[in-house]
Amino acid sequence: MNKSFDLWWDRLLKLIELLRPKFYNKLTWLIVISGLGMMSKPLWLTIINIVFETGFQFSITEESDTAWGFCLVLVGLTYHLINTGLHEFVLSKKEKTYNLKRDEHDIKIFQSLNVMMDEPYINNLFDYMHTSDAIMWDDFQKLRNFLIQATETRNQFVDEKLKQQMSTLSTSLNELLSFINKEFDEYPYGQAKTNFRMCLAPQLNCDRAGDWEDGPKYDSLVQQMMDKSSTVITSYKDWRLAVKEILLV
Repeated sequence: MNKSFDLWWDRLLKLIELLRPKFYNKLTWLIVISGLGMMSKPLWLTIINIVFETGFQFSITEESDTAWGFCLVLVGLTYHLINTGLHEFVLSKKEKTYNLKRDEHDIKIFQSLNVMMDEPYINNLFDYMHTSDAIMWDDFQKLRNFLIQATETRNQFVDEKLKQQMSTLSTSLNELLSFINKEFDEYPYGQAKTNFRMCLAPQLNCDRAGDWEDGPKYDSLVQQMMDKSSTVITSYKDWRLAVKEILLV
């Protein structure tokens, strides 16, 4: 039913645009001015007409000119209304239909991504990372899967602001995942489970497998981890706020 209704609006808009010449505004003015010209009489013609009517009971002008002029004015204004009002009305209907479809699409995309990684999960994950300099393998995989799904073409937002916010989030998340993949390692070594813990440069952490003199190198990596993860948190909140403002969810 909705598709047939949308098709009807499309056909009506095409018909209006087909019958709507580019110079319709000038044509409207020409019709209206011609009508006003027929409705109004020159002063000299009015004086002569009074003389003839007084002396000979005869009028040299016809009142029908005024009626025809008035009709022309009405025709011109009606023509203008059809070309502007109706055209804009149909456009607004099409825009409303498009906006509804866009929002429905974007809400579905958000819901699918939110199931994978919602705000409480993000907060808990990074609280753990910031206090222990570590991340669990399953959490790393969740972040990675979220990034893969968010960057697929079929999962792109239509709304430009949401699209831009998601692009920013994806970029920051990709940088963090690359950093984790490069600088994190399984620790303790040889964990006999699939959801093992990965720690930031355990070979440089004196509390794990490193030496005291490795402290400055480790501190530098900690700062990079904090910066990259904080960027992800900020971009995620900005994206989530944009979803709230635009989609009201």
